[in-house]
Formats: sequence, C-alpha cells, structure tokens
Amino acid sequence: MRGELLRRTTEEGAFAYVSSVELAASGDLWAAQAVREMACEQLHSGPWREVVPAWRDAYAMACLHVAELRAGAGNHREAFRALDKGSYGAT
Repeated sequence: MRGELLRRTTEEGAFAYVSSVELAASGDLWAAQAVREMACEQLHSGPWREVVPAWRDAYAMACLHVAELRAGAGNHREAFRALDKGSYGAT
C-alpha cells in the first residue's frame, strides 16, 4: 500500500511529500509532522469532493507515522490524538 500511495502522490506532483515520507518512515518525528502538514494542506485546498483521494490516504498514513513515533517515545496521549486525526482523512 505504501508504495502505491507514493506512486499516486508523485503523479500529483508531490515530490517534497515523497522525499519527506521516507524520513518519516525511518523514525524522524519532525519529518512525519511535516508530511502530515503537507497532506493536510492538500485536504484543505478546495472543496472536499475535489480533493484527490491519494491525499486523503497520504494524510491518514502520515498521521499513522506520527502516532507510531509518539507511542514509541511513550507519549500515548499524542499518539492517540494523531490516530484520531488520521481517521478523518482515510478513504
């Protein structure tokens, strides 16, 4: 799924997203948060029904990365908050 998502976001011109998501996946919390913000910006760039579905999935995956890193650091409250936010973006 991750590879397919990266391919779809690349097709949408999201080169900064794709390069940052690799850092996020390797454990970089700052990159994970930046990726989440990039996807969030796309979700709010116009009417909801016009948002490319890949961006909804990208946002959900970014929230998952943030949650995983927060939980790994023992910050379970923030991990659950990230998961909650991510559930709104998933298709």
